[in-house]
Amino acid sequence: MKNDLFPLVSKHVKLKTHIGDSLFIGRCPFHDDKNPSLVVNKKYQLYICFGCGASGDVVTFSDMINKKKERKDGRIRKKNKD
Repeated sequence: MKNDLFPLVSKHVKLKTHIGDSLFIGRCPFHDDKNPSLVVNKKYQLYICFGCGASGDVVTFSDMINKKKERKDGRIRKKNKD
């Protein structure tokens, strides 16, 4: 599959097999997650976080990761200006 969710999420989250070979769990990158609350369904190409409620597909995950990076980069630039 060209736009596969699993490899993208795996770049940002350490995923472990949860049930069978299609459900994986890991710590959500969108909030301070001490216990795995992010579930990735490889078969249906969807994810959901039971901690913060983030959910969607490969496009949603990519957008959220990019927004998180932009916020982080903005804080670093602002800090460096001071």
